[in-house]
Amino acid sequence: MKKPKATPPGTALIGKAIDVLEAINQNGGAADHAVLSQTCSLSRPTLYRILQALSARGLVRPADGQFMLGYGFLDMATQVWASSDLTTVAAGELKRLRDITGETAYLAVMEGAGVLSIGRFQGAHSKRSSAALGSVKPLHCTSQGKAFLAHLPQAQRDRLMSAPLAALTERTITDPILLEIELAKTRARGYALDDEEIVMGTRCVGAPVLDSSGMPIAAVSVAGPSFRITLPRTEYLGQEVQEAARHIAARLTPRKTAPANAVDHLPLTERPGFHGLDPHWNASTGVLTWADRYASALLQRDSAGLVTESATFSKRIEALALTRTAGPAIFHEDEVVFPQIGHRRPFGGFQVVAGCCDALDRLWVLTSSNQLGRLRPDGGLLDAYDLPGAMTSLAAMKDGSLFAISAEGGSLHRFDPSSRRLRLFSNISRAAGLPSGLADAGDGGYWLSLTGGWSVLRLNDVGEITQSLALPVADATGLCVGDDGRALFVTSARHRLRREDLVHAPLSGHVFRLPLAKAQA
Repeated sequence: MKKPKATPPGTALIGKAIDVLEAINQNGGAADHAVLSQTCSLSRPTLYRILQALSARGLVRPADGQFMLGYGFLDMATQVWASSDLTTVAAGELKRLRDITGETAYLAVMEGAGVLSIGRFQGAHSKRSSAALGSVKPLHCTSQGKAFLAHLPQAQRDRLMSAPLAALTERTITDPILLEIELAKTRARGYALDDEEIVMGTRCVGAPVLDSSGMPIAAVSVAGPSFRITLPRTEYLGQEVQEAARHIAARLTPRKTAPANAVDHLPLTERPGFHGLDPHWNASTGVLTWADRYASALLQRDSAGLVTESATFSKRIEALALTRTAGPAIFHEDEVVFPQIGHRRPFGGFQVVAGCCDALDRLWVLTSSNQLGRLRPDGGLLDAYDLPGAMTSLAAMKDGSLFAISAEGGSLHRFDPSSRRLRLFSNISRAAGLPSGLADAGDGGYWLSLTGGWSVLRLNDVGEITQSLALPVADATGLCVGDDGRALFVTSARHRLRREDLVHAPLSGHVFRLPLAKAQA
């Protein structure tokens, strides 16, 4: 028998009504008179009056001799979730899933013995999945429902699966034993599959959003016609929805190593820029230098926190490097400019998309014809190396190696100038975002900035992701370690964002300082 909860004086009847609602919910969403009377320690006349009142308000509904939670909760639940952090945090991931897959992306939470749809980004195809927001679907035949069931405690799962499982199509799994096998597969691979089990001709792939204890608090999915979402393709979609779910969970329950509070995300700059680029930290002076690609400006923040525009240019900036002998090197498409010494060096018959300065103070460039080479004093290219594809950024490490990064391909390639050997270092899932810049962490690891990822990632010496630091902006465009390894400086962009995007990321375009848990030597 359930122990009565303490209620304030004069509210006993309200407390009993809430006990009834909680008892229905905890019993898998449905309970009869006998169960409610025993669970809530109520006489039948009192229970009858409470159920009548709740039914009149739409909060309880009778069904097959039992009482279930009523549809009146749907409006309330929709409003609760619509105003919560969950839908705000998930919006970027849902949009990214939609853009990556071309299919409709959904967000859902549990509602009684079903899943309630609270978020949706519709795919671009005319023939697509378009389940209505606020609709409740069964747990056993939807990818979102299976994602929940697979991670619920066994006792709760048994209660939810004890009722007969309805067959909505010829492919619906209605045998509890077979469903348990399917849920075990779901746990093992990390994503759930609705293989035309609720609507023939439609497949759906979903993954759970888990809290720090491993309990599911939401589920994300992509759905579309089975001729586009083929069974082989579901494996790749499964990886993407898992990544999206993990990113949402990380922002709802940040890791202990992430910045501890909002003050850590206060920008260093008073005004946002268009597209921050290639930040560099000068350890001897405490000056942070970076460029704004579309404002075509070189900016510096001194040790006192004063930000100044030290030089402007007439052409778009492709990259910024900091040399020891000539100061900042500004790469344009057709030349490199050294504003500190008043010198410019036109390129000899090629166009540049990125550049950097290595540990020996030599300039390197990526060309639009997919070549990597060292820049000669006359503007020519020395020992050009043909890259396997289009690269978008270039970074130099303290050990002398270079990294060529492909944003669209999500790949990081490491180049050893002495051996002229190029090897694939890491592949980044598009669910994480597009890699935009790399910085040496100083201990064999690396920091990676991402556009569209709302975070920066820590990679170990073999390219595996070991840490994620959340950002209040979607597009991190570059980063560097500074302050004797105590901080990470991150540039961002706002030029491509729509007004509705800026509502969720108003600090876009600023430069940020993220404190690091321990010094990066």
